[in-house]
Amino acid sequence: MINNEQEFIETLKKAVSEDDFINIAYDVVDSIKESKNPIYFVEPILQLMEEFPEADFGQPGPLTHFVEMFYKNGYEELLYQSVKRKPTLHTVWMMNRIINDPKLVNKESYLDLLNEIRNSNTVDKAIKDRINFFLGNE
Repeated sequence: MINNEQEFIETLKKAVSEDDFINIAYDVVDSIKESKNPIYFVEPILQLMEEFPEADFGQPGPLTHFVEMFYKNGYEELLYQSVKRKPTLHTVWMMNRIINDPKLVNKESYLDLLNEIRNSNTVDKAIKDRINFFLGNE
């Protein structure tokens, strides 16, 4: 069992480029689900995605499934901040999953952020293309 945030981060960082990363991530997620406050691991997961934007986190993968357990309990704000700090293909895709919720109350703020990123001069073209696809502007 993973006992603290640092151990969790080190385990995933060491494994992120391994062929069996997804299996390791499943084991880590199983362990952190048993912690007293599993929501505290959401932000470090998003930061890992920022730090390793080229990693294969799955479609959606164990880490995404884990963080989405906290939808409407703080996850969406943490994701918003992550995408604002450093958008990646995976986190933009995760944001699109939130936007697709027909019951989403503040959809406009998420769309505004995606449009801001799409118009940025500092964001990778692949991310902009993904946003255009999501927004129907291919």
